[in-house]
Amino acid sequence: MTTPGRAKRAMAKLIFDDNLDLYILAATALIFTVMGSLNVIDDTKTLASVILALLAFLALSQIRSRRHIAEVTRSQRMDLTDFFMAAFPAELHQSRASADTWLFIGNTMSRTLPTMRGPLRRSLARGSRVQVLLLDPTNAALMQVASQEGSIPQDADHLAETVKRALDELLLIRDGTQGFLEVRVASFLPKIGVNAIDAETANAVVYVQHYEHRPPGEAAPIFKLTPQDGFWYAHYVAEARRMWEEGTPWPLSKVEAISRLPRPGLMAAYGSHLEQAMAAGRELLITGVTRNTLINSNYANLEEWLSAGTSVRVVLVDPESPAAKLAADRYYAERSVTSVKERIWHTLRLLQELKHSTGGDISVRLSQHPIAMGIVGVDTSTGKHTDTSSLFLEYFSYRARGEPKQIIRPHDGEWFEHFVAEAEKIWSDATPVDLDETRISNPDQ
Repeated sequence: MTTPGRAKRAMAKLIFDDNLDLYILAATALIFTVMGSLNVIDDTKTLASVILALLAFLALSQIRSRRHIAEVTRSQRMDLTDFFMAAFPAELHQSRASADTWLFIGNTMSRTLPTMRGPLRRSLARGSRVQVLLLDPTNAALMQVASQEGSIPQDADHLAETVKRALDELLLIRDGTQGFLEVRVASFLPKIGVNAIDAETANAVVYVQHYEHRPPGEAAPIFKLTPQDGFWYAHYVAEARRMWEEGTPWPLSKVEAISRLPRPGLMAAYGSHLEQAMAAGRELLITGVTRNTLINSNYANLEEWLSAGTSVRVVLVDPESPAAKLAADRYYAERSVTSVKERIWHTLRLLQELKHSTGGDISVRLSQHPIAMGIVGVDTSTGKHTDTSSLFLEYFSYRARGEPKQIIRPHDGEWFEHFVAEAEKIWSDATPVDLDETRISNPDQ
């Protein structure tokens, strides 16, 4: 038996039901249909009036339904607008700090890392798994493009240094905590930034940032996705994983570093590329006039490389030949022939000391030819080219400051072989120096 209270609640529910007008319309139509079929009402005028009334009521119901649909549509549009954010919410910092896994994909991490140093150390110390993918600072072409995409265009070298500092700091944090921190670099420019937090769990949250061209502030829009978002959550997580898998572990291996040497083109300085290539090689061929600066600046490295088994051949201009004077006149605008000769003798003494201190495989020869271009060949012996093979060319300018430099590799074709052949010819025509003498000294002194 229905109680009065339950009856009142049922009545109230019916009165405030969104479909009340349809219930009334259906009931009325049913009643008059039955009455008509039973000839209770056989007055045509009466039936016509009832039908018109029902049609009017139906029209009003349709108007009401359309208004309701319009309100729902407006609500959905507002939800889509609210879905986008102009900046990262404060909750992101807490989510990253408490995450068991965190995948970060970005360009430089210059703004994220300063806010995450402490939380990142604590997360790693308690066993969190962190993966970071940034731009490859050794990729000159990538740095050039990326440097023009930010809110303020900047020099490509400056951008590369910014990324390197972030990468170095990440490695220091990893080593200091002994935590599980993987760092990779991308040879492509990501189209989105990603913070994927606990992405493999039901409580996952992913923040996606659209990388717009030269944004006035924070690149936007930014939006948040969870597993409840279904297809689009899976879509962006899959893209983040693809980018991560395409990344190269940092720091780069020796072979990876060599493969990223700049393409042919003149430069003012080799930067770190020369030292990286020499360190990776097992055989070095060095030609030049004095090579005093090169040997001096790399003396400790040469000791290490020779002790580790690297073979080194060096060709200098014979200081007692007319070639020394020709070289001084042509290539050194502010140095006398005496100065040039003394620099050659000093280099010879350094090479002899390296031979004695390491017992390594080092050979030196003197050329009667006024060498016009210095060459550092790394693993360039004919028929023995490897992934580390490269040539560092230095063009000696005529009585002017600065020497234009160039790096070429085996896949650059005939010119690589051309310069290798030239260096080998200079070597074969030069006179061997006995590094086992008591001491090499300048006969003029």
